[in-house]
Amino acid sequence: MFSAFGGGAERRFGFFGGGAAHSTTPTSTAVHKFLMSITEQIAKVYNLPYNYYQSKIQLYEQLNELLHKIPKDEILIFLFDAINQLDKDGHDCEWLPFGFRGHAFRSIPFKNVKCIVSVIKRGENKILETFTKLIGYAGKNDENLIEVSSMNSVEVAIIYENWFKMKKRCLSDEQATYIRLFMEQQNTILPLYMKLIFDIIIQWHSYDDPCLPVELKGVDACILYIFKQLERRYNPVLVSHSLCYLTMTHNGISGNELEDLLSLDNSVLGSVFEFFLPPTGRIPGTLWTRIRNELDEYLTETEIDDTPLSYW
Repeated sequence: MFSAFGGGAERRFGFFGGGAAHSTTPTSTAVHKFLMSITEQIAKVYNLPYNYYQSKIQLYEQLNELLHKIPKDEILIFLFDAINQLDKDGHDCEWLPFGFRGHAFRSIPFKNVKCIVSVIKRGENKILETFTKLIGYAGKNDENLIEVSSMNSVEVAIIYENWFKMKKRCLSDEQATYIRLFMEQQNTILPLYMKLIFDIIIQWHSYDDPCLPVELKGVDACILYIFKQLERRYNPVLVSHSLCYLTMTHNGISGNELEDLLSLDNSVLGSVFEFFLPPTGRIPGTLWTRIRNELDEYLTETEIDDTPLSYW
């Protein structure tokens, strides 16, 4: 997503769905398509000509030229969420507007172009280390990098209020008080934990009594609770086996592949077609689609040979 400010007005243009536990799209994980998408939207917003290039170097140069043509009285702000979900060829971070390898981005900074980037420090992923070197991170006192760690109940209340407004929903006074007290009792409130609790309470109705299971004290417990709710809404065997197959595929699995696996699973077929034999020996295609839609914000998508793959 990026925003353009100018003349007292703000224009927002979104791309690359993001999200943290996230959500990227297949076209946003490959660096070449990622850069091409940025170029297309900037050119469209400012009515600038551009070309399709297969070379990343040519894309760098073209994007450089486009950014120089942005009106000086406007500010362009890029919001890049979860860049760790890019393909490995993007982990050098050289595609960032202020870090193009050997080009004018370093020698001629853009005063009216800013970037807000989020990244998860996880396992062997060294993208954060690379990124800090690229921006010349000077240590804990450097305000250019902010670590989002544990949050307090006041911050959670503010974030929840904004999220409910975005969803055009709200809690009753009793429910809001319950959630505030619930969060005050937590020793550690990680951003992911806060998001999972929100996903649980957004399902409440105004007439529901506010009550969360006492065991929801951590991320793992929240994930298990959400999975159990999925099993209640859909077929328990179908949901559990679908999630198992999805988890076992570290590099992602396509929707058709997962449907093939589920259709070969006699336990799943027996639970879906409990009272009659399946006409084609396959599960209905809509079953996984419904579960997939419920999990949309928790899955990442990538693309291999023009086939979208999903994984955690």
